Amino acid sequence: MSISLFKKFSPALEIIDGLIPDDNVTDILFADREGVVTAHIGVKTLEDIEAIIGDSLPEEIRSIDAKRYGVDLDTIGTSSLRLYVDNREPADIALYGYYLDEDLNVLQTKVYKKADEKTTLYVDRYDAEGNLLQEDDPEVETDEIDWTGSTEIAEIAKENGMPIVYLRKLNRNQVYLRIENSIGVL
Repeated sequence: MSISLFKKFSPALEIIDGLIPDDNVTDILFADREGVVTAHIGVKTLEDIEAIIGDSLPEEIRSIDAKRYGVDLDTIGTSSLRLYVDNREPADIALYGYYLDEDLNVLQTKVYKKADEKTTLYVDRYDAEGNLLQEDDPEVETDEIDWTGSTEIAEIAKENGMPIVYLRKLNRNQVYLRIENSIGVL
């Protein structure tokens, strides 16, 4: 996947320049949270994600049998790093999301549960001690009409044969545009 096509939409994409091969990038996701757009990158291996964040992840995350790792590039070096791990097992969990402090301690964990309908995930949020903070927050697949960021991002992806998935949270002003690797690694 050619990350360089999308660098003008997020300076944070410069972070990974030369750190990992483009072939190891599974997807780029742009998130628009109440008008603030951030860039996420998905990669194939634990080594790739640790190269990007510049440190080793906690054992809790390293021990997951993952098929993909993702990080919100705009949160690297902050007190709330956002990290995502696509899960292989159990089959009813799609992925885990983590908020980590600057020392990579887990602050919060999000569990993205698969629903009966393929286009919906339900998200449970837990604090560092495992206490449930929020349950079944829906995130749904949608279409380009809901995307509030730059339409040029999607145009470039389409011109280059890259599949796009649009997502949104139903209970918040958050939308996502995910550009998948065109060779179908996902």
